[in-house]
Amino acid sequence: MPPSARRLALSLVVLAGAPAVACSQHFDHAPPASTACVPGEPCTIGGGGTSVGAETGIGDSAAVSDGFSDGGLEIAVTGEVRSLLSFTAAPSTGALTSTAITVVGQRADGSFLSAAPAGGVFTLLAVGRSTDGAWLGVQTSGVDDTLAWIDTSGGDLTGVDLPLYDPALAASTAVQMGVVSAVVSPATVVLHLVDATGKPVAGVATMTVNYVDQTRGFSGPYFDNGDTLTSAAKTTGQLGTIVYFGVDPTVMASGFTVSLLPPTGTATSVAFAVKADVVSYRAYVIP
Repeated sequence: MPPSARRLALSLVVLAGAPAVACSQHFDHAPPASTACVPGEPCTIGGGGTSVGAETGIGDSAAVSDGFSDGGLEIAVTGEVRSLLSFTAAPSTGALTSTAITVVGQRADGSFLSAAPAGGVFTLLAVGRSTDGAWLGVQTSGVDDTLAWIDTSGGDLTGVDLPLYDPALAASTAVQMGVVSAVVSPATVVLHLVDATGKPVAGVATMTVNYVDQTRGFSGPYFDNGDTLTSAAKTTGQLGTIVYFGVDPTVMASGFTVSLLPPTGTATSVAFAVKADVVSYRAYVIP
């Protein structure tokens, strides 16, 4: 595994079905500290014993399993990494990447496994299964690029599309939105809102208006207006996209939560893992 994979802290965070997070000042904010396992640090797994986060290469015997030898705590995940030139584009619309990549996942015991696929097609044989979901990391030439959330509550997954963003996209789009950030190595948060059929959901607001204040550790939200982002919109457009720039990974070290106000139904919240110079992506089904 590339050395930088050791630095890729993946989180299992409370996501789908979670109640709205109370927020007295009504702005998007960091959730309580997570229990994510970090390589090399002690980590309590599921209230049981303590293990130390470690790496497990996809070729190691410990990782090569049917995904269920541990009583159903792990699943196999197969999919494709696709290159994207816009934050409003769904991963499935991108071209299959030809870039050298590594995909990193987290096992049920908190250790890590990775795959270095050819042609953008990957398989991770033993990703930790959780009703909270999990984050997969995508690296290019050993440099972290994207964190993408997947639903691990069911069985093995196939046909998973992971985004791979142009390295300059976050900075250039932030400039277009007028973001002036003093954050060193900021994270970017990208949220796509869809219905149960996968169709983007328009008209969703957040618990803040468009907001730029680096003292709170982020700039945003910015919503889509057709196939582009805009600093003027107050709700999602036809592509259901919300983006935050300049997210301070030190202020938001335990994660980042977006509180949503759908046009119908009740308020809900979506949690993200964040990392310096990395885009965190999630598609979320509006309940």
